[in-house]
Amino acid sequence: MSDIAKKNDYNYARILNEVKCVVKDACTTEDRWKYHIYPVVEYGKMLAKKLGADIEIVELACWLHDLTRVRGDVKNHHKTSSYEATIILKKLKYSPEKIKKVSRCIYAHRGSCNIKKTSIEEEIVACADAMSHFEFRIILFYSAFGKKEMSLEDGAKWIDDKIERSWKKLTIPFARKMVEDKYKSIKEILSFTDKKICQTDKTN
Repeated sequence: MSDIAKKNDYNYARILNEVKCVVKDACTTEDRWKYHIYPVVEYGKMLAKKLGADIEIVELACWLHDLTRVRGDVKNHHKTSSYEATIILKKLKYSPEKIKKVSRCIYAHRGSCNIKKTSIEEEIVACADAMSHFEFRIILFYSAFGKKEMSLEDGAKWIDDKIERSWKKLTIPFARKMVEDKYKSIKEILSFTDKKICQTDKTN
């Protein structure tokens, strides 16, 4: 941690820069940074501006929401990233009140856990996370069939489950509208895959 942590002043620009460095250092590949974390931040800031939410809270939560996931904790990353974010922001002398809100946003962002949102900032971070999954649709297919090396059937199911969770997370109507066409395009591809599977079964 740099000498920023030793200062007692609240300099958001410096805190933000330090957080970016922490997250970028944690990313083992550029893909995670370029095709997920950065888009989440951009969507989060856009939604925060439109809805009059606290941009600082949203921006920091978006940067830090997957911190421990990129370090290997897939199962509980919403909890551990929330905890790590608290430690980092305390060292950087960020506002204690805002640290709690950032931490809560990170904890509540995960779609598979159905955690109740208690603020507009929490809704925004969850929505921004979901929107990024639709923005770079190719990454879903790369994850399923490239990284995970799934079969056609298993990969299609994995992608469908993921996008349905993401779609459910979109509780802000205009955010859902923004990615609706992309959601439909993925469903169309998966529908075509299902048909091909059925045709293959009939010929065997």
